[in-house]
Amino acid sequence: MAAKRRKCVFNDDLKLKYTFIKESNNIDPNEVYCKKCGSTFSIANSGKNDIENHIKTVKHKRAVLAAIASSSMTYFKKKEFETAETKIAAAEGLWAYYTVMHNQSFRSMDCTCKLIKACLDAKFTCSRTKCEAIITDVLVSYANQILAEDLRNLWYALCSTGYFQHLWMQEPEGIFPNKAGHCD
Repeated sequence: MAAKRRKCVFNDDLKLKYTFIKESNNIDPNEVYCKKCGSTFSIANSGKNDIENHIKTVKHKRAVLAAIASSSMTYFKKKEFETAETKIAAAEGLWAYYTVMHNQSFRSMDCTCKLIKACLDAKFTCSRTKCEAIITDVLVSYANQILAEDLRNLWYALCSTGYFQHLWMQEPEGIFPNKAGHCD
């Protein structure tokens, strides 16, 4: 009987070579996450070769090309803004937020941007690509930070399934912690 092969892990050498790859948040320690295309994949079998194969996938190549073509985020990564730039950046961020809140498509932003340019400000440039970039790179990452902080500060969570409802109906005080922080 052949000996079992050890599974490959995401070590420090791979972290240095592939800076766009990070450890996945999943339970499996052999899975990694690609920051460029948003894919999660396993490196358990071949390690470095699994990463190289992922880089050759169509999804990853498209994501890299889209990132190169879209330089809109460099505008939002400036350290200091002039007052006019600050107002425009705030307006573009607000407009992107408004787009999501009212379930408008990104395609509608091309036409809307032209209207805003003509009527309000000629420097307003929040069309489809930039609006999507603001939402996915700025607003979503900020919302994820807030959610992660809230979850870290969470004292307890109640999962409502049939089993827990059954327990709660029998002993409601046994599920919720008392003042000392312990369940009775």
